[in-house]
Amino acid sequence: MPSIARYRRLTHRGTRRGRTVIGLAVLIALGVLWWWTGSQRPAVPMLPLLAFVALCELAALGGMLLVRRSVHLASLEAHKESAGFVYATLGSAYAVLLSFMVVVGWTQYRDAEDTMTKEAITVATLFHLADGLAEPTQRELQQTLVEYNRTVLDEEWAAMDHGEESERAWSLSDKLWDIYMRAPAADQAQSAYQQSLSQVQQLYALRGQRLLSSHSALPSSIWAVLVAGAIVTVAFTYLFGVHSVIAQGVMTAALTAIIAGSLYLIFDLETPYSGPLHLKPTPYLTNQAFFDTRLPQ
Repeated sequence: MPSIARYRRLTHRGTRRGRTVIGLAVLIALGVLWWWTGSQRPAVPMLPLLAFVALCELAALGGMLLVRRSVHLASLEAHKESAGFVYATLGSAYAVLLSFMVVVGWTQYRDAEDTMTKEAITVATLFHLADGLAEPTQRELQQTLVEYNRTVLDEEWAAMDHGEESERAWSLSDKLWDIYMRAPAADQAQSAYQQSLSQVQQLYALRGQRLLSSHSALPSSIWAVLVAGAIVTVAFTYLFGVHSVIAQGVMTAALTAIIAGSLYLIFDLETPYSGPLHLKPTPYLTNQAFFDTRLPQ
């Protein structure tokens, strides 16, 4: 008898250690995935999403199995009805919050795309307006605009992936303004000059909006509420007494997949210039192709 009791104690201790190791492994894997998603651009954008959902599924199903082994099914069945009312309210509240944050993230993403497109169009417009000015102002303006567009492509776009910006792009935008300020009186009398001044002001505003959106991030308090709500919502399903472990596993996995996918979308959409769903500089590439035909190197 003592040997059997000792064996049971050792087995129970080993099980607890195994659960602890699995839990730590899942947390470490989630942390690595979080860092990798924010710092890398994978060739297949779906891979980080699938990996994140798979890790969340592993954690959710592991927790479900742990509760089923630790709590008698009869105890869970006794509170099934009252737990259902509480879960309906809890699930509805969290679903509204999650849906709202996804919409907010998508709106910010589309606004960033719109700002980027408008800035590129403004650069092209200034290039065309410069045709209405005389030499050497025309040539100097167009060369500066070409350099600015190329700098955004070659330097600043990669820098925004890390929340940074290009000092050279700032100096080129300042140089552009200086060229207009010291333009000859004959150029300043042209209608193209007056239109260009308003376009330069718009370029400054759009550039500032683009850089601000590359630095933006959700407050940590919002992420704490979202993550805590996800854990509580999924963990609450463990309290329902379902005889079939497969049926409960399918329900838990489906709920976890929806919540994990939504959280990943929120995280990715709030960083429009980095991550797998990052915006591509297509308008600037179009500008560059046009500029190369007008001012060949």
